[in-house]
Amino acid sequence: MLKQFSNYWWLWRVLAGVLVSFFLLQFLYTGIDFSVLKNYSLRENSHTLLLAAFLGLVGFAFQAIKWSYFFNLNISYSKRFNVFFNSVIIGHVLNTFLPFKAGEIAKPLHLSKTLSLNKVYVFSTCVADRTFDISILFILALVYGLKGKLLLHIHQFINFIVAFKLILLALVSLITIILLLLFFKRQFESLRRKITQHFLQLKENFKALTFSTISLIILFTILFWASTIFSNRFILLSSNLPESLTTWTVAVYMTVFAVFAYLIPSAPASLGTLNMAIVLALQYRANEISLNINDAIYQQILLCSILQYVISIVPDIVAMLWLLATSKDIKVYRNDTE
Repeated sequence: MLKQFSNYWWLWRVLAGVLVSFFLLQFLYTGIDFSVLKNYSLRENSHTLLLAAFLGLVGFAFQAIKWSYFFNLNISYSKRFNVFFNSVIIGHVLNTFLPFKAGEIAKPLHLSKTLSLNKVYVFSTCVADRTFDISILFILALVYGLKGKLLLHIHQFINFIVAFKLILLALVSLITIILLLLFFKRQFESLRRKITQHFLQLKENFKALTFSTISLIILFTILFWASTIFSNRFILLSSNLPESLTTWTVAVYMTVFAVFAYLIPSAPASLGTLNMAIVLALQYRANEISLNINDAIYQQILLCSILQYVISIVPDIVAMLWLLATSKDIKVYRNDTE
């Protein structure tokens, strides 16, 4: 019986993601006043929303350039950008429309096939890439958002978590993960070996990076997060939130909270988790500045979370159409340096 269940581990992961998304959407939008959506003027805010979506596409380009610096390739810059941009697009599109972060697997697989590279090597560069992403975002959040008030923010964040009873949710999630680890021990043992292999390759990758290469990776990581923060800022400006909840600080908080949302399995990816992250970021900022959230403001917060999710999908759809239109031009490049 246990063996039969473990043979369908992928199905259980999908179902777990669907349940996470359903639970969070049900929790968030049960009491939403849909007249708020009806009264929202999409025409008046179309330029701001389009700019926010465009910045999402710009972020894709920065991601592609950043990722390419982990490789030593004998191909032209234009071909290099085309290959990496296509792989990044595939990753984002599949993450959006398929469950359980399918794009994180498809992106390196596509690149390894296109450039005839070792799969473990490419996967390890993805891990390194994410390491830079999280590290730089954490530093940016400290520098801009915290501004030397680290202990105060930690205290406020703990109070915020307790107030919204998120500790209970975290404990339930932790217990669920532990049970899954025990239930699918064989699969996770195989996964552990693969992760060990990836990290050994990752260590070699970092040794191969020069100072100038690391500097360029850091630069494009900052540009990527800056485009994301600018996009979130324009989304805030297009909402009907109070002015105190549309600042650059809130845009930074939205970006940081969204990163944690992407780590939670959901189906399709980020549905429910991203919405919850935006709501929590806005509520955290309101709590920080002692802003009383009445029903009207909370409805606008829910509307903002919907806008943010929709705008996050638009670049994926545009990129997918572009990829389909240019797929005939995609060639396989042989690389002899790896």
